Amino acid sequence: MSRGPGRIEQAIAKTFEDHQEETFDVEELARIVYPGINRIEKKHRVAVLRAARKVAWRMNWSYWYQEVPSAPAVFGNLLNVRSYGLAMVRSQYRWRPTTLDQHRARVDDPKSHDSRWAWIQPGGSWWLHVEINKAKANGDDDRAADLKRQLNRSLVPQFIRAGLRPPPEIMENAK
Repeated sequence: MSRGPGRIEQAIAKTFEDHQEETFDVEELARIVYPGINRIEKKHRVAVLRAARKVAWRMNWSYWYQEVPSAPAVFGNLLNVRSYGLAMVRSQYRWRPTTLDQHRARVDDPKSHDSRWAWIQPGGSWWLHVEINKAKANGDDDRAADLKRQLNRSLVPQFIRAGLRPPPEIMENAK
């Protein structure tokens, strides 16, 4: 029988709770959980990843794997639009390395190169994703379905502009 969350889970839960608008990769969490170690080894990353997945599930956070081989998982808050947007930006493939400050600028600064600022504003696609997550977390399935239809309606013109036919599930849910 389990005795409850261990030291690693408790440290990660406190970090997630204290920094609702941030994102963390496994390396950053390992530095928080294991202060003072010189080098983060595979055993540290595995322990942190296992604990962080459990904590994320309990606290409405999620994780995404970066689209780069051997890149760490990125954890973000499903109920906070800035954290969600930052997690999306950090998990996307970039052909050259980018810093966390550059990722933050893409989310926070509307004038930044390749900005995603509009996507986290009310009515933006990532904002809608977060609102759907909030409605589901509160048990409001009707509101979640309405927001999903709104999201699908906003996607149809993007498919058409790209010369593509929208998938049937998007067309059904857009009505």
